Amino acid sequence: MAGAKLRVVFAYRAIQKARGSKIMRVDQLCAMAALHLGHLYDFEQVQLHGAGKPRQQRKMIEHLRGAIVIFLKGSARNFDRDGMDALRHAVRAICVDYLDSPFAGRFFRYVDTHIVASLTGTAALRNAVAGIAPDDLWSDATVAHLTHHADPRLMAGQSAGSDMRVAYFGMAENTFVPEEIAAHIAVPDDDIAFRDMLLMMENTHLHYAIRSSIPLYLDGKRIYKPFTKGFNAARAGANVLVDRAADDAIAYLGEDYPFLARSNRAADVVEAFRRAEDAYGGPEWARAATCMEDVRRRSAPEAVMRELRAILARFD
Repeated sequence: MAGAKLRVVFAYRAIQKARGSKIMRVDQLCAMAALHLGHLYDFEQVQLHGAGKPRQQRKMIEHLRGAIVIFLKGSARNFDRDGMDALRHAVRAICVDYLDSPFAGRFFRYVDTHIVASLTGTAALRNAVAGIAPDDLWSDATVAHLTHHADPRLMAGQSAGSDMRVAYFGMAENTFVPEEIAAHIAVPDDDIAFRDMLLMMENTHLHYAIRSSIPLYLDGKRIYKPFTKGFNAARAGANVLVDRAADDAIAYLGEDYPFLARSNRAADVVEAFRRAEDAYGGPEWARAATCMEDVRRRSAPEAVMRELRAILARFD
């Protein structure tokens, strides 16, 4: 039908929903896209069939016919090779959003656009794709960056206080907190109610984002993490303490951001924490806040949707 909008389908696996990967990069991204780009495209989500189920695979291919399909992480693996061949001929375009998963070459020959949430990862994948044999790559494949937005449920908080509040928001096993400063850094329990977590994030002055391992590997393969903790801190009006080697930290904060730890070694982390403690409420704290305001703008919904529009415009 003339004038009909293109369908854009975010596809995910059931296990990704169970682990929470889907919430921000599918649920929230899809809602954001419908709000900002709904006049151009029809957006929807679909939970894929189970792997190894040919009948369900055929039904899914028919459901996706004519759509621009964006696979979350490795969800394309739910299709076998025959299924991917059939899907390639049925849909308008195939994209894979790697988020924080390894780059898998199994389906490179079918993918129009490889989407990466990390600036560091985008550069790495572009280099990798440049070295892939033409027969193993879709003829006009591209690599695109799509910023990982901050959680839209967060609101700017930062109630006044004489003491700097510091907290780490994430899986406890993924961070490293030196013993010398452990008493000053809150690490919420896993069973904290989500609304309480949001309130805590909104009323924490310094978000602690030190990882225990840098760079990151999964099953021996390098993975690239988006700067989500920095984006969430910026949306909440907070500053961030992060290791300068963390993916994208320098790209967003700059080399002279005041609260960059030289490394994730204990002495360097403690030194960066003491700098933040001494700076709290003063000119250096305000300078850091200016950097974070730039991070907030770069990860705002409007900025992310401009990137998504550019990705989809190839297939108009």
